[in-house]
Amino acid sequence: MSPYIIDRPDLQTIRQRFGYSFLTFVFWLIWFYLWIPLISLGGWLFGIDLFYDEMVVRDGLDALIELLGLYFLVIFLISATLGLWAMVNLWRFRGKNRRGPRPTVNEEQLAEDFNVTSQQVVAWRQCKRLVISHDAEGNIVSIDTPTSTDSS
Repeated sequence: MSPYIIDRPDLQTIRQRFGYSFLTFVFWLIWFYLWIPLISLGGWLFGIDLFYDEMVVRDGLDALIELLGLYFLVIFLISATLGLWAMVNLWRFRGKNRRGPRPTVNEEQLAEDFNVTSQQVVAWRQCKRLVISHDAEGNIVSIDTPTSTDSS
């Protein structure tokens, strides 16, 4: 059972955590910024005075119409890029089925991975319910097999 960073975020460096959080924040800001013209249009259509001032008095509707062209261009470019990427992958992987079932894991491999005996694994597979306790590193500390008469 090897610890991967995706399974163990505590293994990430401060720089990695900060970088991920910062990029997430920046892209959320961009996402909200892209919705401002449509939110303004909706507010104007529903008669909210602040939006009326923005859309009518300051010619916001003209600015929105100008931006719509840019929005459609960006949407087209993103769609074309994704379509091109799909075509390249179709060309690269045509006739190659790389997807398949995961290899079957037997009791011995599972026992070795979790540092228990294969007899324990066989017995646990027969149980309807297991309560597994782990330590801070993710290793199994104890396994309880409560019976069906126990209250949950």
